[in-house]
Amino acid sequence: MARFIAKRLIASVFVMIGTLLLVFIVLRAAPGDPIILLVPPDELGGSGPDAQFTRERLRQELGLTRPLYEQFADFVVKFVQLDFGRSIRTNQPIREDLLQRLPNTLELGIVALMISYVIGIPAGIISARRHNTWFDHGSMLVALIGVSMPGFWLGFLLMLLFGLHLHWLPISGRGGPLWELESWRHLILPAVTLGVIPAALVARLMRSGMLDVLRQDYITTARAKGLHERIVVYRHALKNALIPVITILGIQLGGLLSGAFIIESVFAWPGIGRYTVDAISGRDYPVVQATVLITAFAFVLGNLAADILYAYVDPRIRLE
Repeated sequence: MARFIAKRLIASVFVMIGTLLLVFIVLRAAPGDPIILLVPPDELGGSGPDAQFTRERLRQELGLTRPLYEQFADFVVKFVQLDFGRSIRTNQPIREDLLQRLPNTLELGIVALMISYVIGIPAGIISARRHNTWFDHGSMLVALIGVSMPGFWLGFLLMLLFGLHLHWLPISGRGGPLWELESWRHLILPAVTLGVIPAALVARLMRSGMLDVLRQDYITTARAKGLHERIVVYRHALKNALIPVITILGIQLGGLLSGAFIIESVFAWPGIGRYTVDAISGRDYPVVQATVLITAFAFVLGNLAADILYAYVDPRIRLE
């Protein structure tokens, strides 16, 4: 087990370096000049010699005139030291900005993940137990709609219904600490928006896995012994039926973080998703590199956790 984890961690380092290199190249290959966005021409009195001198001085101060390989190597070394540099737009340390916003994103993502599994797993189990009934067909139709629905569109619908028409819940911002009721009122709409679509996928996979397991010979033997159906389902079938769900757990951990980029912008949630969107629009290279790397790190850790959970759920799977 320890050897397997070590090998995966080493591979994960190369994955993150490759991801960082790809983002680094793509951002700099994109058209546009961050200096012009940082200091528009009208603020420098046009595009004369003085304006050009000011822009060149800013490029040198920000290190944008150095060769790309030096910029990339410098960023990797600083990242190992947890030094993400400073934002081009605000000149604030990126690490401080991330420390302020990351807990908000984790709060939203964890609650959304809980919603997706609390809704999806029971719905999938009940659909499998009531196969070809009205509940099965209805829940899978709802799941199909949920998988096909864009997250931002669902967010707008929830804002329109519960915020603008019913006036039950606030439609933007974060209320405060989680122990305050107002914080939960602000959290409900973005967490439900972020969690409902993964819940639909979990429900479909849980139903498929449970139907496959319930047809196995050992389940037939357990029923022939006179065991109660609840014991057959939850004690004998559930662990093996969870394997397809665990397969997507790692993807969902990173997916919720990346999916929060749009949802946080829709609900004005002060997390790293909204921080990243603002950085992309402003071509703030250091911020985009730092947040993309954090998202890749979440994907890597999620997949590693899913691989380890395989051994717990199904002892037949050997991790070498």
